[in-house]
Amino acid sequence: MPTVYDPIKTLQKELETWGTPFVELDCFGTDCAARIADTMNEFCRAHLGSKLRGYLFYGSSVGSTHGVRLEDGRDVVIKVRPPAKTNPYLSFDRTSLESIYRVMKWLAERGYPCPKLILGPTPLAKGLATVEEFLDLGQRGNGFNANCRRVIASGFAELVRLLQSFKGEVSFATYDWDSLAFRPETELVGISAHGFTADWALEGFRRIPTADDIRAYVADYEAARGQPFSKSERRSLFAMCVYCIAYGARCAHSLEPDKIDWEENTWPYLLETEGEALLRGAQL
Repeated sequence: MPTVYDPIKTLQKELETWGTPFVELDCFGTDCAARIADTMNEFCRAHLGSKLRGYLFYGSSVGSTHGVRLEDGRDVVIKVRPPAKTNPYLSFDRTSLESIYRVMKWLAERGYPCPKLILGPTPLAKGLATVEEFLDLGQRGNGFNANCRRVIASGFAELVRLLQSFKGEVSFATYDWDSLAFRPETELVGISAHGFTADWALEGFRRIPTADDIRAYVADYEAARGQPFSKSERRSLFAMCVYCIAYGARCAHSLEPDKIDWEENTWPYLLETEGEALLRGAQL
């Protein structure tokens, strides 16, 4: 059974890793751990029928994710998104989140290993929250391991295959459920290929793939789908992959604009040393 931690201490530990905790300020209007914990406790009492017992984990990136244990013994994950206007490039409006909710429910009913939804998009502080069951099965893998890489690629291929028969509204698919999207398969694979190794929960490990890692992931995906991509499909796939690498490099450069010599485990290094090669490889 997962260890339960003090809510305020757990929140404070994460808050201290950010110079300015923009996500918490956007979601809650405060960066005070005690006030955030009180808000979460009240949300659980009002919408889940039980107060907080403690935290299993907490993390923030584009949203605020709370793994908690309730007083009634349930373990759940509460995802709080900032107001949609905060970042129009992310699907944090109610319509988009409800669409994601329907897709996840549909997948869970068909046995795909995604969390079961407990509560759809519901106002919390300044944003919207959803609640999922907490899944803690198996062991955390490392995408740089060939067997783990194949599991990731084949699981993603199965997700795409399943969703091709989804008949619901998707007008506005993937490891981060908030990123569920209606896009060409080649774009989805290109996006996932550039960052399938990134796991910030694993400390002391490399996170950014090499060009060989990316090519191996694409090959594993092709094997899992049972058909290789055509030349034009590969151009689309690798163009999207390199675009994502370039975006990561731009973000890194914005934080250190005067830096020239980048370490190997960085997006700028990968772009500079392998970007053109990945694009040339798309012609094969």
